[in-house]
Amino acid sequence: MPDPEISLLDAVDAAREDRVLVLGRPSLALVCASARRGCLAAMGSAVPPAHPDPAEVVLAPRVADAAEAEGIALAARRALRGGARQGRLAMRLMGRGAVARARAVALRLAALGFCQVRVRRAGGQVLVIGACAPAAGR
Repeated sequence: MPDPEISLLDAVDAAREDRVLVLGRPSLALVCASARRGCLAAMGSAVPPAHPDPAEVVLAPRVADAAEAEGIALAARRALRGGARQGRLAMRLMGRGAVARARAVALRLAALGFCQVRVRRAGGQVLVIGACAPAAGR
């Protein structure tokens, strides 16, 4: 089975010019994997910040419920709108009912202005992936 941290980075095509923000239940392995990939910056926060630093990639490796997904989505939108170019968000949903929750999370992301929102199942993982354009004038 592929490394789940690497597959989350692959899901959003994280690259050298990306600043990565890991939200929710932090994963040191994911922050380190971002650094090994050569990303411009990588940091984590156990609690989605009200005023996150700008980022091009936001990852949430272990989302347990809809309330957690909502907080992550709102913080991600703020961080990605401050980024230099179109940002990407990937959430890995955990636990029983993850597929049904993923569909609800995808609808919520679309309502929050994310585009290209999709649910992907791969290697036993349920991912919700979306994109967000930077704020106008950037």
